Amino acid sequence: MKTQIFYITAYDRPFNPDSLTLYREANVLNADTYGLRNAYILVFDKNGNLYEGGSNLSSGEYSVQKSVILPENGFAVAFSATHPLYKYYLLATEGAVIHNSTISLIYPLYAKYEDGTLTIVADISENETENTVKYLFVGNSCTYINGNPIKFKGLCKAAGLDVSVDYCTFGSAYFYEYADENHPRGQALRKMLGAKKYDYIVLQDGTPCPFGKRTEALEKLLALVEENRAKPLLYMRYGYEPDKSKHLAANEDMCKTFMAMGDLYDIPVCPVANAFSDCIVKHPEINLYADDESHHSKAGSYLAACCYLYSFCKISPVGNAYTAGIDKNTAEKLQKIALNACGGLDEKQIKETVEAVVEKKKAEKCKKTDTSNLKWGVIGAALGTAVTVAAMVLVNKKVRSFKKKRK
Repeated sequence: MKTQIFYITAYDRPFNPDSLTLYREANVLNADTYGLRNAYILVFDKNGNLYEGGSNLSSGEYSVQKSVILPENGFAVAFSATHPLYKYYLLATEGAVIHNSTISLIYPLYAKYEDGTLTIVADISENETENTVKYLFVGNSCTYINGNPIKFKGLCKAAGLDVSVDYCTFGSAYFYEYADENHPRGQALRKMLGAKKYDYIVLQDGTPCPFGKRTEALEKLLALVEENRAKPLLYMRYGYEPDKSKHLAANEDMCKTFMAMGDLYDIPVCPVANAFSDCIVKHPEINLYADDESHHSKAGSYLAACCYLYSFCKISPVGNAYTAGIDKNTAEKLQKIALNACGGLDEKQIKETVEAVVEKKKAEKCKKTDTSNLKWGVIGAALGTAVTVAAMVLVNKKVRSFKKKRK
């Protein structure tokens, strides 16, 4: 354990880069009101446990996150990269890429304030062991926003698994950039693979991109993964689409693409896009998207992490004690959605679920003239557990075509 005391120089006012500012009165810290564009932030709950952290918040039109919500009776501190507290920020974020947002954090860091001082206690003894299962996440903001990998680690820890997570992620990154040894992102990936051996490497591509260009780049990435002696995994990210009415269609497109790649190269696919669609239909009260309506929210991040747990570790997320600060009722719904989307239901249950929805909608059709929800109700139930027949037909056509070319 390491303990250090810092002097608080300001309270509940717009951030000044030369100060250590503590926030305790407002429940919501608006980015512009409190001048958080150039601030690093750590948030603690009422007991002083680390809750989340982040940086560079703004209220711009395309901002991912425009404010920080403090937990009940919790507090936050803001500081610059030149402040001594910044080194604890680096410890707490565990190498996560954070831009224009905050993410859930699980590092054993604690804080309390009194008499103008902030006391920080950090457990710096946490290290990887020979039993630690090592994951590297390669992708873009659809991976790093809201800390999907850290939430995955939190779920694993609660399930009794010892895992570590590393990032090789950049905004708007694509497979073809990572595959190019002359591209800065490709060089960054090769540097990480050369410095450390991983057990699993999770791959997530950008969008849009021609299927042939994806697969050409993926083949090069798979060679790098094999050289590292790791196993490849595909994260079927949700569709990046700011128009709410197009979220389902965008997710289905990602489903087709990633299922085709998974089948073509025999790689396990984590169907996060399917889980998103299922949740949108069954639980519209849960907002899966961030302030920009394109990236995922904290709830969307937790749903993705729950899918990782089942897809990568074959452990059900249902009943997991780690909820990443999400209320228990919402967390339970997301856990169940993830389990079903990743194959938690057998084929008989899938068929019964779809048939039950169809029958219910038929009954509703007799009572109402508006049947616009029938189509999406059926699609949502199917997407949560399996790829639709239409999608699979297209996937199989693509797979057969590309397999012939490869021969």
